[in-house]
Amino acid sequence: MKSKNQIVAAKAFLAEALNVAPEELADDIQVGETQEWDSLGHMRLLLAIEERLGKQLPAAWVVAIRNLEDIAALLKDGTLPEGRIPSW
Repeated sequence: MKSKNQIVAAKAFLAEALNVAPEELADDIQVGETQEWDSLGHMRLLLAIEERLGKQLPAAWVVAIRNLEDIAALLKDGTLPEGRIPSW
């Protein structure tokens, strides 16, 4: 589990990508739980992550990024948490 500071940073990052205030997002938000984090919002998030990391994300990660824990891991470590990357 990521620290509170990492979750706050991930929430701010997601909020910026979705063009909403961080206060509008729950700490346990999942993709699809708000109208802004729809398929288009998810693509905006992916592009923002790629820009921040300076690399293209593997295709399997597109569907694996589901919540703030995943975003926090990517921003901190440049990868998803253990067991979150599909093997296909």
